[in-house]
Amino acid sequence: MLIGAFSKYVKTTVKTLRYYDRIGLFCPADTDPITGYRHYTVEQLADFERIRQYRTAGLSVEQIRRLRNGENRETILLEQQKLLSEQERVLRQQKEAVALLLNAPHTNNYIVSIKELPTYTVCTCRTRVPDVAHIPPAFSDRFSEMKKQYPNFSLVNPNYCCVTFTDTSHRDADIEVEYAEAVTTPQENKNGFVFKALKGGTVACVEHRGRYENISAAYAALFRWLTVSEYQMAGAVRERFIHGEWDRKNEADWLIEIQVPLLKLRGTL
Repeated sequence: MLIGAFSKYVKTTVKTLRYYDRIGLFCPADTDPITGYRHYTVEQLADFERIRQYRTAGLSVEQIRRLRNGENRETILLEQQKLLSEQERVLRQQKEAVALLLNAPHTNNYIVSIKELPTYTVCTCRTRVPDVAHIPPAFSDRFSEMKKQYPNFSLVNPNYCCVTFTDTSHRDADIEVEYAEAVTTPQENKNGFVFKALKGGTVACVEHRGRYENISAAYAALFRWLTVSEYQMAGAVRERFIHGEWDRKNEADWLIEIQVPLLKLRGTL
């Protein structure tokens, strides 16, 4: 049959069949040397259907050519599977970025981002503070005491220090917190200081600049985002202290990052 009739049977364009012939991927059974007309046979229908299946699976023309030249089928299909998984990961990140941008106008200028944190070895210390205003200065005091107890310890670079709240419910006063400072190697536990692993993973983050007493607006923005996201909380909230009164004189430069561990909801990419 001529190329036009064959194209109808295989439901593709004449242009595609001519292209496949030109690159040697799928050639007609015969080509008239005088007219140049391409002739195809019924037996070629199944052969073209295999090419269609490969194209539906996203294989490139070059990959299909390799298959038809005798290269290992499983190797090429696993290669394609790996490529599709990477594309899926990129697509998921792009969807999350779009969701963050869509929700940004509703977060009072706080921008929520998603990060992957490593697992840290941390030196921890629990203490009680009268109220939230005492958390930053108490953090500075605990760090100074930590340096006295372990004069030779080495911090990770970039540094990572955070606070978690250990009370089972919210308290306005007499609050127990755990301070954690990431170090390169664990040392002996003593005098209330305990070394342990701080599990990493996916976290939603929002930065708060300024006085600690005003951090509630950042929390509100983060939890508003969480209600419309594809995630749920998967652990205790951390407050990462980046800059404060210990290294910045201007209050506008004080910086805390709220980090919420996340778990992907079922049924989402």
